[in-house]
Amino acid sequence: MIILNVNKVSKNYGFGDILKEVSFTLNEGEKVAIVGDNGCGKSTLLKMIAGIENCKSGNLTIKKDCVVEYLEQGDVSDTTKGICIDILNSSFEYLYKMEQELKNYEQQMCVEEDIEKLNVLIKRYSHLQEKFILLGGYEIENQINYVVNGLKIDKNLLERDFQTLSGGERTLINFAKILLSKPDLLLLDEPTNHLDIERIQWLEEYIKDYKGTVLIVSHDRYFLDKVINKIIEI
Repeated sequence: MIILNVNKVSKNYGFGDILKEVSFTLNEGEKVAIVGDNGCGKSTLLKMIAGIENCKSGNLTIKKDCVVEYLEQGDVSDTTKGICIDILNSSFEYLYKMEQELKNYEQQMCVEEDIEKLNVLIKRYSHLQEKFILLGGYEIENQINYVVNGLKIDKNLLERDFQTLSGGERTLINFAKILLSKPDLLLLDEPTNHLDIERIQWLEEYIKDYKGTVLIVSHDRYFLDKVINKIIEI
């Protein structure tokens, strides 16, 4: 099924076209690279898909309810605030809400005396719990540890305020948060730039096993050879 349709998209900053009538489609689960010379508009195209930049002409269509996350190239200079571990936990906000719903059902079931109403509560609770388990609700800590260890993030870093981190440290925390959110469409702009060999090898395996669609801009051809199954050349 198509997750992204790019149809004759153009972009101009006032000194000529950066992109001109670019068209392609992405299907669910594909791992795709955008390649081309420096300045041809690869990063601009990712920003347009992420909704950061607008098209001059043409249109971008993303599947309804598709969750998109974008790892920007270079240092992260955003306004993210808070302790790093809380930032990572925010990727599971939907699961924490479900967990609270389960607790609410448990409280209601403890005091409900009407058998019919109790049965309804039990069915709703069971259905929600099944969904919670399927989404990994009882494995949040394991998921965080897996990504933190894979990106070799110092555990002491997790207790620090995000705004006190260096640019490279911010990039790692932001990257971890994006991976933990498991978006339907993952946009990565030069993801290996600040990673050592061990981190890159871990990322290769992560992307190969990833269930969603991944669109990558990278000059690291060896990395791309390991993870992609389709190339778009600009």
